[in-house]
Amino acid sequence: MAWKGLIGRSGQKKGGVQDMLAKQRYIKMERVLNGSGMDTVVLELDLLLDGETIIAEGRSFPLKDVYDISYRIVGGQLGILYLHTSSGVYPFNVEEDPAAFILAFKRTASRR
Repeated sequence: MAWKGLIGRSGQKKGGVQDMLAKQRYIKMERVLNGSGMDTVVLELDLLLDGETIIAEGRSFPLKDVYDISYRIVGGQLGILYLHTSSGVYPFNVEEDPAAFILAFKRTASRR
């Protein structure tokens, strides 16, 4: 497995950055076929929290459908942040402590 390195790419919010309450960087690995085999591309993406939604790459989660967020450390610097939603549990690989993101979610959810 070859590593192609990090490619910076951020989630986009339709309403503008000023509405964002919290941001959490996560890592997504994609396997890509090239002429000599498979490569793994590592993407750095953002989970964005506003007053109504958590936005991830290609998907948004209305806060009314998010029951909880949990976090588990799985090794050295890597952990998994879990979004518990009405349509299932969604894992996100994180390298930075998501405590501030989780706290912002809980504060926002408690106002609903």
